[in-house]
Amino acid sequence: MVKLLRQFRPIPIAIGAFLLTGGIFAHRLALGPTPALAQDSERSKVVVLEFDYADSNSWYSSYRGVGAARGVSELLINELVNDGTYSVIDSSQVGEDERWWYSVERSEALAAAQAQGIDAVIDGTITRFDVQEDEICVRVAFVRTCNEEMVATVQISVRIIDPTDGGILASAQTEQQVSANNASGAISGIGSGSSQGDEDDMLAEAVTLAVAELAPEIVDAQDKF
Repeated sequence: MVKLLRQFRPIPIAIGAFLLTGGIFAHRLALGPTPALAQDSERSKVVVLEFDYADSNSWYSSYRGVGAARGVSELLINELVNDGTYSVIDSSQVGEDERWWYSVERSEALAAAQAQGIDAVIDGTITRFDVQEDEICVRVAFVRTCNEEMVATVQISVRIIDPTDGGILASAQTEQQVSANNASGAISGIGSGSSQGDEDDMLAEAVTLAVAELAPEIVDAQDKF
């Protein structure tokens, strides 16, 4: 459940389909765009920029082989594309370049988005992305037992920006935590001597949960632009 301020993670197409007879092709031209094209033109256009990484002191500068900020924003892009509510434009169209880790000045991206008729720019910040040791305590009857375990925490804030004036149309924030006890699958050996691989798996799950909660918030904001 996401809150705006949350406390505390080519389909091949047959070539024959294009070999239309002159009569059929002319008929389609007369009728105008196909329903699929018409529907696509009605969807709001959005572009997702690479997120900022606020916690420069974090040990974790990567996420599944790429920069943490880029990895999270790409996962959000996938969620929005699969949802289908928006027409998601590739960020290279507003100046982000893979050769330079995609980064682009926000003002430049907004100007490019406005020039191309993009309705909204989605930007965000990863405010926390780490794994730390935490004390988990439970009380059974009158006995209180505490154990140390590693907990992955991912906190992300997102802004939907109007490219015409830079105004913030909507925002959302989420925080997700995953520990060895509540992680899906069998993550074993988490503790003071836990491996980097286990910690990465916990972070990956926290990111997945965070993005899964943020994506619907972004979709629900479509009536604001």
